[in-house]
Amino acid sequence: MAPFPHHRVASANPRTRGRELGAAAREQIHGSVAVYEETFAYHTGLAWAEVAELALEFAEPIAAYDPAMLAEIEGIAAGAGLSTADVLALNARTEIMFGLKVPPLPECTAFCAGPGATADGRVLLGQNWDWRTRTSETVASFEVDQGPGGPAFLMVAEAGLIGKTGFNEHGVGVVVNALVSDRDVGERLVPTHAVLRGILNSATVEEALAAIVRARRGASAAYTIAGPDG
Repeated sequence: MAPFPHHRVASANPRTRGRELGAAAREQIHGSVAVYEETFAYHTGLAWAEVAELALEFAEPIAAYDPAMLAEIEGIAAGAGLSTADVLALNARTEIMFGLKVPPLPECTAFCAGPGATADGRVLLGQNWDWRTRTSETVASFEVDQGPGGPAFLMVAEAGLIGKTGFNEHGVGVVVNALVSDRDVGERLVPTHAVLRGILNSATVEEALAAIVRARRGASAAYTIAGPDG
């Protein structure tokens, strides 16, 4: 397979940054919408317009968590020629899907090897991502310079997401496993992908932990986090 497309953006303004991301990955973001339109229709019978309407209810929790994230989502939508609801639906898809009781499948496996377990004493963090094969067409790597407002980071994500697996300039990295519990009932709370961005915005592992627990989350997940010190 060819390498994933790589996009670089640099702006301290979240709306501008989002617009640049949306324009750069426009075709892939439309592909992401097509994948989840099909996925939701198959598992729930809902039309995409209904999913997008549900997703609008996540705007307020995201803004309360970090207003810059909502501004970036709005920018991505504008740059890609989509509605804000479309991009919100991508970022809250986990909460919406499991809230609608879509049956989960065995998927990702994450790992971390600390300094005592590696040949050169460095930290290794990684995962496989088992999901629909069609998403291989919508995944890209994103190199984002946020200016003085947050650390630069690199992530691998489906186009249109504001956070996923990756690491930042401070060496804080994160991988993730979706979980399902009896508490996953579709509450309009902070989405997993916003929490992942909060982790990527953190200067230390301790800050990353705080980014997870400082707000009520809308879906269960296992966040595996590592820093350069192990």
